[in-house]
Amino acid sequence: MKQLSFALALLAVACGNVKEESVVDSPDTAPDPRRVEADHITVDHILIGVRGAPRMSATRSVEEARTLAEDIVKRVEAGDSWMKLKNEFSDDRSARGPGGPYAMANRGVTPNAGEARRDGMVPGFGDTSFALEVDEIGIAPWDSRKSPFGFHIIKRIK
Repeated sequence: MKQLSFALALLAVACGNVKEESVVDSPDTAPDPRRVEADHITVDHILIGVRGAPRMSATRSVEEARTLAEDIVKRVEAGDSWMKLKNEFSDDRSARGPGGPYAMANRGVTPNAGEARRDGMVPGFGDTSFALEVDEIGIAPWDSRKSPFGFHIIKRIK
């Protein structure tokens, strides 16, 4: 799994404006202690679900989902419309539409009205989201514990 996550990280970083630390899924990887995370952020995301994920009807294998997520990142970096791709591919069908946007409060911060707590999201989603700068894109790769629904392609918008 570490080799696949590392390969995804290399590919995502090669695509351009993708945070390297946000795509590496390794318990040995710790956040940079010198970086100060924001108290409040807003992100948008495209969820590429995997077969067998909780509360999902996705039929893609992990490899098929990974390939699609990588393709979507390439397309965004090449100038394709984020909203078009989100509406076409996201498997997140929440009340807010296909994947947010989601406003979140960091750990130890009281959420504003309409914000979710970081720890109320799956760990991969929150960790990747708070590692991004505004307008950056990151991927929270599928992991049965950290990101059990699939691959989250996340764009920080505030």
